[in-house]
Amino acid sequence: MVQQSVFRAELCALDRQEQAAARLPPAVPPQESVRDPLKGHPTYKKLSDINHGSSGFVQLAEHRRTGEHIAIKFIPQGSESVKRAEKEILNMRLCNLHPHIIQFHEVFLTPAYIAIAIEYADCGNLADYLASHRMSKQRQKGLRENMARWFFQQAVVALDFCHAMGIANRDIKLENCLLVSNPNAADWPLLKLCDFGFSKDEYTDSLCKTACGTPEYVAPEVLQYSKYDGKAADIWSCGVLLYVVVTGSFPFRSAAESSAESKLNPMVQLQHMFPRIVAADYERPKHVSADCRNLVERMLTADCSKRITMGEILTHPWFRQGLPSYLASLNEERLALSETAAYGMCRQDKADILRITRQANMKAVTCVKPTKTLGSAEEPPTRLGSDAQAGGQGPSHRQSGDDRPTRLGSDAKPGTQGPSDWMVDPRNQD
Repeated sequence: MVQQSVFRAELCALDRQEQAAARLPPAVPPQESVRDPLKGHPTYKKLSDINHGSSGFVQLAEHRRTGEHIAIKFIPQGSESVKRAEKEILNMRLCNLHPHIIQFHEVFLTPAYIAIAIEYADCGNLADYLASHRMSKQRQKGLRENMARWFFQQAVVALDFCHAMGIANRDIKLENCLLVSNPNAADWPLLKLCDFGFSKDEYTDSLCKTACGTPEYVAPEVLQYSKYDGKAADIWSCGVLLYVVVTGSFPFRSAAESSAESKLNPMVQLQHMFPRIVAADYERPKHVSADCRNLVERMLTADCSKRITMGEILTHPWFRQGLPSYLASLNEERLALSETAAYGMCRQDKADILRITRQANMKAVTCVKPTKTLGSAEEPPTRLGSDAQAGGQGPSHRQSGDDRPTRLGSDAKPGTQGPSDWMVDPRNQD
């Protein structure tokens, strides 16, 4: 088919781009990458490394004053990922009031990185949870249906909130469903969506054009290289997620995907899966209930105009079964708060966030924290220098509740910052 020929040609082009990128010098000097980017930082200190990838790395840090554990994502300044980081920060900030979305704490620059401080998920992610469940149960099937429903309900409620705020996530997958300890049910952790790097704000452009996401979860319309509804694509990805959680396998993988070649090259994986995804050709799970199977089939409908909607998922019998009462009314309450609080706070901080991300190729460093959210304790500002005046007229370190950005020193050498190097009087900056 012509469409598949075009697709294969674009795969080859993408493959050549990947090979060319592999030959490029690293965006971060090697001596900086092996050091602690938080050395001398007044607020955080590094505890350990969590993860690393092609676009950056994540570290576990501790808040020096409160002892709270924070995850900090570091992205090299000047890299292609900075633009995605800008979108991710703005959209996370917009959804900051929801308890099933990872909370955004702060964004700042170090001499080599843009750093995004977010809530730390102490129980890993859903992919790891599923893998450990398989090992403990010594079987290849997924979770029990009631357990799978517990996680799926939280993911859908969080995604519904994003959609109501005008945001399509476009990268729903097991790895982006983080888990935190649940004090009310120790065996079943709470789920929180994360990673808004591919997210799309419908108020900027109503339809999506970029083919993005993870091959196993990508919707057919995304592969057609035409404009598509990002929210409908999210629902398809939710269908894949539910299928994997209840069966322990991906719906569109064939024997070819288990080969060594495809494991090394995701483009080969997608090339094998493409015909099956477009045709919605997968094996229907037989060991699950009829209601569960029906919901999966309606989410994995190739024609997006006939695919189940978010509203229909929320009222589906399988989804409603055992739905916690707090989840049933959560979004209505949070949306009411968002209209008066989160939406306004996001707009209030947007200029500061944009200033930081667009300085990512410079050595001027800025720090901004979100405005105080409901239920959070306000922190007293820390004064800078001897000219701080009573009533908060002197320069101060950024604290929650203070909406003015503090600019941090631009002449500090990598890995040598002390507290005084990190913080300078913003009135001396351009």
